[in-house]
Amino acid sequence: MSSTTSRFNRRSNNEVGLKSERGLSGSVGSGVRRRNRKCSCGEFLVLRTITDETNPNYGEKFWGCRNWRNRIDNGCNHFQWVDNEDDVVDERDVKIAKQKKKIGKLKQSVCFLKEELMNSRKSCKIVVAFGIVSFGFKDKGPF
Repeated sequence: MSSTTSRFNRRSNNEVGLKSERGLSGSVGSGVRRRNRKCSCGEFLVLRTITDETNPNYGEKFWGCRNWRNRIDNGCNHFQWVDNEDDVVDERDVKIAKQKKKIGKLKQSVCFLKEELMNSRKSCKIVVAFGIVSFGFKDKGPF
């Protein structure tokens, strides 16, 4: 397929590929937020990749609102193909964004686990104190 045909298909499939019966359900990859790009609803745009292999635009990148949803879901429908070389975000940027997101989730997990550990320690102290009080005042007999 020539690049002209590919470009033509990409453009003409705005109706075919993007508004198919299935919508884009399951066909959007993760993305990177750009500082200077915002959608009409005021949210940052995210660089997305079509990952549905049955879609004629498979592998193409586009800008979408971070609240973007397919036609079945309610949400923002902002859509814009990535055209210029300047628009393409280096894959390292994508990887860095994913890693930052993962680090954030791991930090949240650490905080949650620390809190659980403190609660467990408090419970353990209460149980030990109760045990000492219960068994400490036990009648020891005539001796």
